[in-house]
Amino acid sequence: MKKRIILYVTCIVILLSMGLGGALLYFEKPTIKSGTLNVNGADITSINVTIRKEKFSNPVVPFPDSFIAKINDLFNEGYYYHADLPLTEVLESLGMSVEWVDDNTANIAYEDKKYTLDLTNVSIVEVGTTQNHISPLAGGRRVYTVLDRELILDDTTIKWFVHEVGKEIDVRIVFDELVVYLTERVN
Repeated sequence: MKKRIILYVTCIVILLSMGLGGALLYFEKPTIKSGTLNVNGADITSINVTIRKEKFSNPVVPFPDSFIAKINDLFNEGYYYHADLPLTEVLESLGMSVEWVDDNTANIAYEDKKYTLDLTNVSIVEVGTTQNHISPLAGGRRVYTVLDRELILDDTTIKWFVHEVGKEIDVRIVFDELVVYLTERVN
């Protein structure tokens, strides 16, 4: 419960700081490196992943040191990590079917759910609906790269889509080893 309250307060403070032009809190320019991907204990070697490490900063210091210390605990001693991952490779590694119709369109299936991946529109739509399952949140932006029959997305977006499909994964980024570990949670 205590961590949840701290997380809520942190989110509110970050949102407020964005509204104030980032004057209260910000992330310094990230360190970006190339790394590898490991899904459920298997190394995925066909493509390197991009790992970003950002330092959490508080230049104005309007908050007590104890509050900043708690935020730093949440952000892994002051750092925030993200990775850009190959979507279709991750999905196939998690047991989903990816069938390419052409160079820009693929059908994704898992159990009774079917989706269409459209690289031209950067979308994944469940068959029979119009909702894009990889749209950025309101006011947010989606970071992506389209490659030959592959879509590189950030780990948070991939984790959300996998959740929508009905699977749960944990993402652990070990920057010192330059490895992103994706582990499927078994219910």
